Amino acid sequence: MTNVPMRDAARAAFLAAALLIARPALAVDVEATQPPAAISDQQLSIGPRSLQLPAGEWTYIGRTERNMTMAGVDRIGTSYTAYAMDARGGRMHAGLVLAMSRTSVPARSWREEPCKVTGELHKDTFESSYKFPECLLVFKRKSHLTQASDGIFGQARQWAEEHAVRRAAVYEIVYSKYGTSDFGVVRSFVPVSAFAGDAQAIAWARELPPALSRMLEGNSERAALPALPPAPSRKEPGP
Repeated sequence: MTNVPMRDAARAAFLAAALLIARPALAVDVEATQPPAAISDQQLSIGPRSLQLPAGEWTYIGRTERNMTMAGVDRIGTSYTAYAMDARGGRMHAGLVLAMSRTSVPARSWREEPCKVTGELHKDTFESSYKFPECLLVFKRKSHLTQASDGIFGQARQWAEEHAVRRAAVYEIVYSKYGTSDFGVVRSFVPVSAFAGDAQAIAWARELPPALSRMLEGNSERAALPALPPAPSRKEPGP
């Protein structure tokens, strides 16, 4: 005689396991998650918005929280900043800082001035206004995290030192977008050795605005950081 209850129980267990396998992985929620934490699905989430990171072994290693400000208003909401690093074999393959508002806010004019900088290798302000700035900046830095002592970079430096991550010269690539109800800033730190030269680093940076602008200004809940180019091949020394 067939044991119907046992057969039904086995079928239920199989379906439950199948659902677990099919269930999509959830992004690391910066607001709810204390760093450090592995980013198993390459996604960071702040409020309803999520950023897909390039393939790699990413770890969420730093977080700060602050009150957002607008011209004439000191507190209009809360924003979070998160640091994630792809470190393998004692080397940083990429670092990323994501800052976004947790919820939409009615902004008339932002106090931040992210485009007023000097020393950049490349700059594009997209003819944006001072009330709602947008800019793409590329810097070439001799090192990364060498002098950071507090805040999110201090947290990142501590984690990197604990995991013996070697420091190297980096390109710092920053895309900022301040809209009428949301803002976002993505800062990427990529070793200089990952690019064939300044032109390739700038070309990659120019992929960020079309990929990220809709999410940073609150018109989309999802965006993906462009994949990094393959590292340039190194020539073997001759005989």
